[in-house]
Amino acid sequence: MGVAPNKFVAKIASDLEKPDALVSIGAEGLAQRLATLPIERMWGIGRKSADAFRTQGLRTFADLQKIDPEHLVMLFGESSRRFHQLAHGIDDRPVVSERISKSIGQERTFSEDISDREVLGDILLGEVEQVAERLRRTGARASRVTLKIRFGDFETITRSRTIDQPTESTRTLWELGRSIFEGWCHEGFQPVRLLGFSVAGLDRSGQVGLFEENGSDRDRAIDETTDAIIERFGSSAISRARAVRRGSNSASREK
Repeated sequence: MGVAPNKFVAKIASDLEKPDALVSIGAEGLAQRLATLPIERMWGIGRKSADAFRTQGLRTFADLQKIDPEHLVMLFGESSRRFHQLAHGIDDRPVVSERISKSIGQERTFSEDISDREVLGDILLGEVEQVAERLRRTGARASRVTLKIRFGDFETITRSRTIDQPTESTRTLWELGRSIFEGWCHEGFQPVRLLGFSVAGLDRSGQVGLFEENGSDRDRAIDETTDAIIERFGSSAISRARAVRRGSNSASREK
């Protein structure tokens, strides 16, 4: 078990000794204590990433502490900026209770069946946006998405898909949700009474893959801006380009 000023250092501390041992790392001299750790001990740096870092002469936390963060971004992209802070033991992420839900979802029940696929697609997008924002707010990433559909006769179906790389990206979750929805439409579309989107397999370790798909930095910037606006003005202040909130003939429910 590790006791430390923040989540990242606590995780490092817990890995330093046997599982049933208590390790405490204080704030004083924290950067120096971390300096000798190998690059592989950094969250988000796996074997492939570590090889790339070593190629640039970055082998330990001390090397990450010394490098200009802007140069780090130039070498590996915006997502690598956090490594400079973590190497100094700086981690401002909130501690999230382990009792938090194992899944996050949003669903809407309509007063009458909806047969317009475009309307349903817009509603689904809105649900994905809300779920993604809640994921990021709790510091989690999801590895499984599920689409829930209920018909007027109360028959309910679900379609799920596992994600190779856990994500909290609105764009990634939307692409997955849309793909599942379109696949169901091709199977045999029926008018819908309830539409829901949820994520599970939540990972709160804070570990993020360094080498992600092109555009991930841009997506992250959009998500961060969106979250800031939602925090200040509420969720109704934001919608994606395709999202049009049509009418008020539905009830929305979180789970």
